[in-house]
Amino acid sequence: MAEKRAPDHLVIQKVMKNYGGSEPALKSVSLNVRKGEFLALLGPSGCGKTTLLKIIAGLEKATEGQMALAGEGLDAIPTYKRDIGIVFQSYALFPHMTVDANIRFGLDMRGIKGDEADQRIAEVLELVKLEGLSGRMPNALSGGQQQRVALARALVIRPKLLLLDEPLSNLDAVLRKSVRVDIRELHERIGLTTVMVTHDQEEAMSMADRVAVMANGYVLQHDTPETIYEHPASAFVATFVGSPPAILLPVEKTPDGYGIGGTAFMPSKTLSVAIDLQNGKPVLLGLRSDRLSFADQAGPLTITGEVHSSEYIGGSWLVHVALGEHRIAVPTRAKPPQFGEAVHIRIDEAETLLFDPDTGAKVALP
Repeated sequence: MAEKRAPDHLVIQKVMKNYGGSEPALKSVSLNVRKGEFLALLGPSGCGKTTLLKIIAGLEKATEGQMALAGEGLDAIPTYKRDIGIVFQSYALFPHMTVDANIRFGLDMRGIKGDEADQRIAEVLELVKLEGLSGRMPNALSGGQQQRVALARALVIRPKLLLLDEPLSNLDAVLRKSVRVDIRELHERIGLTTVMVTHDQEEAMSMADRVAVMANGYVLQHDTPETIYEHPASAFVATFVGSPPAILLPVEKTPDGYGIGGTAFMPSKTLSVAIDLQNGKPVLLGLRSDRLSFADQAGPLTITGEVHSSEYIGGSWLVHVALGEHRIAVPTRAKPPQFGEAVHIRIDEAETLLFDPDTGAKVALP
């Protein structure tokens, strides 16, 4: 029996935002976020993800479009009545208030005091693992602890929706990995519908149930992390998602067959048919490093290049190979080939992707 789909909790329909310039910040964005789901809005700076988060929160007003939360339209509801918890990039803690007072602030604004307020604060302090620190001032806390206080303050009001705006960007690399696991585990425990903004694809892919990849005010793809990684809808998505990201290599018809960067390429029958259907127009071959390996000799689905460098990444090497003006990185656990050595790279046929070089659209394989 198929797993029952959770109902839509946050519905965004054709939301557009124009600040008065020639190019809108958001261009007809539509998204559905299921109840209990963790959605990541992923994209580069300026793509519109933070603008969308602010519109959901009520900190900005959409130029066009509608939104609903738990079946109730949001457009006419002021920010303080939306039952939405927000954790800002800077945490926005009151420096002159203790941890307890920072968390209590949202309850005071809602008229929740006395024993109920005390009980709620005790519950969230335990939830975010800050028991015993309620009397501390923010400047006496580590970055990770400050982030947990901001989370507790957002959760104590028992919101219908939690918004996270680049919540890990102020933490160092080691702490960032630890805290992202904590946030995901917290989400699993309480099942709160969550929308997070991030430009870090590793954060989005590891923390979210679904990811909305954004660019230039549009949502380019909205799906599970696995689907976005394995089946990117466009060249932009392929090169933005993945560590390292996909490599795009132009494949051209040559008098002798096919070539990449001036070196011969022997595609599979399926790939050659798809390339031929482009009627002589170049096509971009998308490859992920973790699906490449070295071959002993040239053959079908191999590319020959020259080693330019290698780097040790702990337990394996990443070998950088030149294909004319293009570069490709190939992982290996064996001793890497030497600088200047000619090598044959095998492509996993099951993982090949083709894109139109002009539009970036995915080219279907026959």
